[in-house]
Amino acid sequence: MSTPATFPVQVEGIGNFVFRKRQYGDQIWIENKAVEILGGPALTPQLQSVALATATLIRLTVPRDCPWNVETLDPLDDDATPQLWKVYGELRLAEDRFRKGAGEERPVLGAGGV
Repeated sequence: MSTPATFPVQVEGIGNFVFRKRQYGDQIWIENKAVEILGGPALTPQLQSVALATATLIRLTVPRDCPWNVETLDPLDDDATPQLWKVYGELRLAEDRFRKGAGEERPVLGAGGV
């Protein structure tokens, strides 16, 4: 099994990240992890979006010296959710740039769309 490619992403105001290139098995893991995070099927689209974004960052973030970690965010911190969406959005933009034929970037998704 080959080591997945990685790529750096700078998220202004939060830090520098390294992410793994998403592979098919990662997507299966992410979707399963989202169900695990929720303790079952999502009751609302917003919960599903947050769980999928969280699971995506857990799976694709390469551990580094960046102090930001989705698994240790304080849900009562007013900055936590905007930071989650900012990091996830930058990851998705970077993924789109690396996709073959990605001439147009897709819009950054926030709460309600993953």
